[in-house]
Amino acid sequence: MELYDQMKFNSLSITSDESRAENILSVAMSLRDESIKMREEATQFRDESNRIFSFLLRAEEGIKKREDGVALRENLVAQLGRDLKQMEKKKEKHAPSTSENS
Repeated sequence: MELYDQMKFNSLSITSDESRAENILSVAMSLRDESIKMREEATQFRDESNRIFSFLLRAEEGIKKREDGVALRENLVAQLGRDLKQMEKKKEKHAPSTSENS
């Protein structure tokens, strides 16, 4: 009888081990699926981050170009002002005085 009990116990033990193995396999498959999903989400996040970073770089370049444009415009206006003053001075120099015309 003892041999029968031992065989019965071994049979239950094997069934129990198979059940545990199936559970472990099931958990492992779920973890793998979750890992794949997380990897895909990470890839999407990286791609979106790259798009945002690229946008920010283009915006920064645009701001820099605008600032350069504003600085250039200010320099041109200042130069124009200086040129106008010089022209006025030359006009005054070359214009006949009002006392000579009288």
